[in-house]
Amino acid sequence: MKTCAIAFLTLFAVSAHAQETPKKKNEYKVVSFTYSSYAKPQFSDLYQSTLLQAPDLYNDLERNMGITLQYSQMNFLKNYGIEYGIGMELMKIGTRFNFKLPTYPDETRVRLNDSRHDVVNVTIPLHYVHRIELGKGFTLFPKIGVDAKVLITNPDVGTGIYTDSLNSLHYNVGFETTQHYSNGPFQNVFLNGTIGAALTWSLKKGGAFGLQVSFSTQLIRNTLLTRINNITYKKDGEVVFDSNRFGADYYYQDENGNLLYQPPGKISDFLAENKMTNFSIGLSYVFGK
Repeated sequence: MKTCAIAFLTLFAVSAHAQETPKKKNEYKVVSFTYSSYAKPQFSDLYQSTLLQAPDLYNDLERNMGITLQYSQMNFLKNYGIEYGIGMELMKIGTRFNFKLPTYPDETRVRLNDSRHDVVNVTIPLHYVHRIELGKGFTLFPKIGVDAKVLITNPDVGTGIYTDSLNSLHYNVGFETTQHYSNGPFQNVFLNGTIGAALTWSLKKGGAFGLQVSFSTQLIRNTLLTRINNITYKKDGEVVFDSNRFGADYYYQDENGNLLYQPPGKISDFLAENKMTNFSIGLSYVFGK
């Protein structure tokens, strides 16, 4: 009887201890809202443009920015886990550039207005995550991995027309993507390497509030390009520059003596690279079991 009593008390103590010690969550669901500051647009060395004549072309540019709403899940085996999910990003790209147009009889410096053009990306994160419990309800989740961004905005040229009334400047602005001089099946996919961390604080009624930061850099050369074309500039009511009719038209004779007409030439379009490299900071709500 004494042996049975000791065995019973031992089992009771183990059971009570198990109830007092909460079970670790091994599956987290995360809803996050993130702001990203992207690298400034820069000169595209993929093509050459005769419009790149201003030395301070990029000096006053504002950084591109993005706002992302994302759902992800973190699954853990002990303190080692993986994060995956899907999100939607609204990326706002500045279109303000300084140009020194080759007008005749003088050269005119103009600035494209500072409107921002919107593009939409689907974001797909895949990260390795480590769990570090700091105590008092705080948990740190360092992470490293890759983020894919899939452009779902139609990257056609000429998606908007803007007017700067001060300079009577008219132009089209649009976006396209490229993979090292030629478009391919993954032309709308951008792949970034990402490193970051999330710090969460457990709430009394369940769930956790989180603050997250990350740095992401572009891994492949596929680039989102800003294209500006069909530029016309009026001065005193007259068109002094037209990117589609640059230079004089003329007649000439071919080798057989036939008189041929040479129309005005077209200046190559302006292109700027929008790098996906960015710094991000955001808030998240974490729940799970």
